[in-house]
Amino acid sequence: MSKLTDSVNGRRPCLAVDDGVSINCCYLRCAAEVIARTKSNDCVRVYRFDAVSAHQSAPLSASASRLTSGTTADAQNTSTSNSPSRVYPHDDDRLQRRKEKKRRKKESRVQLKEEETSMIQSLRVTTTIFHPVVSSPTQNQFIQCMSVAPAMPHPRSIVHVKPLIVLDLNGILCHRVRLMHHPPTQSKSTIFRPSCGKISNTDVIPRSDLQAFLTLLHDNFCLAVWTSATRKTAKLLVQALFPQNVRERLLFVWHRNFCNFVETTGLVGGSGGSGASAHDYRRDTSRDAIPIPVESLPIIDNLLASRLNARNNRSFDEAAKIEDTLLNVHGVRVQDSDRTWFTVRVRMDSGDTTCNKDGFCTASRFASNDAITHVDLTAIKSLSKVWSAYPLWDATNTILLDDSPEKCPRQFRGNALNPIPISGTVTACVVEKKNDQMEMRSVNGDAKDASDDQNPDEGSYSIVDDDEPNQNMQRNFFELLARHWKQSASSRTQNLTEFLEEHANSHNMRWEIGS
Repeated sequence: MSKLTDSVNGRRPCLAVDDGVSINCCYLRCAAEVIARTKSNDCVRVYRFDAVSAHQSAPLSASASRLTSGTTADAQNTSTSNSPSRVYPHDDDRLQRRKEKKRRKKESRVQLKEEETSMIQSLRVTTTIFHPVVSSPTQNQFIQCMSVAPAMPHPRSIVHVKPLIVLDLNGILCHRVRLMHHPPTQSKSTIFRPSCGKISNTDVIPRSDLQAFLTLLHDNFCLAVWTSATRKTAKLLVQALFPQNVRERLLFVWHRNFCNFVETTGLVGGSGGSGASAHDYRRDTSRDAIPIPVESLPIIDNLLASRLNARNNRSFDEAAKIEDTLLNVHGVRVQDSDRTWFTVRVRMDSGDTTCNKDGFCTASRFASNDAITHVDLTAIKSLSKVWSAYPLWDATNTILLDDSPEKCPRQFRGNALNPIPISGTVTACVVEKKNDQMEMRSVNGDAKDASDDQNPDEGSYSIVDDDEPNQNMQRNFFELLARHWKQSASSRTQNLTEFLEEHANSHNMRWEIGS
């Protein structure tokens, strides 16, 4: 059977058969790395038919044969050079070793290039969902795997992989409370659920069905995490949200350093930016009718820069005081998104920017046509990085789950799902009797459905989870997706794009066909 070998002479780990022939195909090398990282075969399984019986074994490729002969020749040369009967002068011995080293490097480069092309003919990668862990498959199990596509010739190796789900954290698995005060659109009857901890000065409120949701995904898919948070914050969030058995099986945990950043510019109080999310600086909606005086623009600009400087120095109390001054005195509400931002001053007539070397605005006089602007660095998650690092997955078996559509490039929109983000709130409701029927009504007057099985009493209060309908719809979608992948290849009539086109938008996953 195939086994996992450690890296030798600085080379990446690879799968090797019992006869000692290493296979450096990029797919098998990726499979070996995944098995080594997750310490299990829950995500990737490799079936080697040449190790089952002699008559099923395919002949070794020419490059692999040269590898075996080259290894033997190298061993013979090493033993000959180490024997006392063969003695080189000092200079000749060093020159001989250099020539041997150059020759081996050249042969290894040629060999790897040939293997990348020749080994593909004897390898098949399939995507499926498998539950039982097979430690030592028998010949019948190999034949059963081969029956998935009987029309294809018997390959020497089959790699079975689970579909890959790349998860975002904030908005998908939790809600991070960033504002010090409740936004004006939030009613007094709406409160946040209990948090699981405080990370980076934000309360982390997990989704109410977190354990059931992660269990569903872990049992049917290969999971990975890609967040726009910093390295430290990403590590703390993963430890707080994922149970240990799921956390150890994550394919990778990527943070903001793996993202590309695109600049978007907008005005305070305007639409701002090219993305779907609101920009960081926006006017208080209750004071939209009052324009900002021209003489107040430099003061507001300096306050914004001072607040940003205080947050960078982790002086959060000082930053909160400046935020209150901006809101109560100048009517400017500061809302921090999960994007890196800094303020600049843009001359609307000439386009000149005046700011110091740190990106903070200067306190000079400005003309009446100036306006406060900001520059957002939107984190872009390009799936091509994932497919390059892990070639076993591609556009046919990968889904990016992120609540922000602007974070996924347009060419990868066909593999991105943007569900409604988790709000982390509950609503206090009172039960009223109307037309001989019990009806739950929130304190602010919004009607809610009253379940008959609970038999609520008139005048009693109840707490309703605002995220429950959204969470149930997401679980139902991934249950359908799991059943889709469990179908055999011969009976599967839908590919991933057709499945998403039929089911994604009906479950509020906000999917669109990539360009």
